[in-house]
Amino acid sequence: MLMGLPGAGKSTLARALAGRRVIACLCRDQLRQALFRGHHGDDARLATEHYLREQMVEHLRQRDNVLLDGMTFASTADRLVYAALVRQNGAIWLPVLVDVPVAIARERVAADAAIARHPAENRCPSLVDQVHRRFAPVGPQVLVIDGTAPLEQQAEQLEAAMLQA
Repeated sequence: MLMGLPGAGKSTLARALAGRRVIACLCRDQLRQALFRGHHGDDARLATEHYLREQMVEHLRQRDNVLLDGMTFASTADRLVYAALVRQNGAIWLPVLVDVPVAIARERVAADAAIARHPAENRCPSLVDQVHRRFAPVGPQVLVIDGTAPLEQQAEQLEAAMLQA
C-alpha cells in the first residue's frame, strides 16, 4: 500500500516498481476514471473502492504481488481495512509512506493540473492541504520513503523491503 499526500509521487513510484518486477498495480484513480468517467461523488468513490478491494482480494488469492495506489490512506481506519483484507488472504502487508514536504506536494499537483496529467480531476493544491490536516500519524511498522529522492533510489528501497517481507 502506497500512502501519502496527493503529489507525493505514489503513482510515479508504482509505475517504476511495476517496470522492475511482476506486480499487479491497482490504482483507485484510474479505476474511477474508467468506471465513472471522472465523476467524483461519494457514490462513485465508494463503488470504486469496493471494486478495488474485490480486485485486490482476487489477486491475493492467486498469490500475486499487489500494489495499491491512487489513495492517500490518510486515515488509520482505511489502513486497517486493507491490512485486514491482506492478512485474511494469507498475504504479507507492507505499508509504505511516500513522504514529501507539503510545499513540494502542492507544487507537483499544480504542475500536473496545468497539463491535465492526472486521472483524479479533483486534485488541486488545496486538496493537498486538506489531506495533510487529516493525515493520521504512521506507526513504526510503516516503511517511509523520501519522495524527493531520485526515483530509482525510491524503487530500489521499496523493492528491497518487498524482498525482505
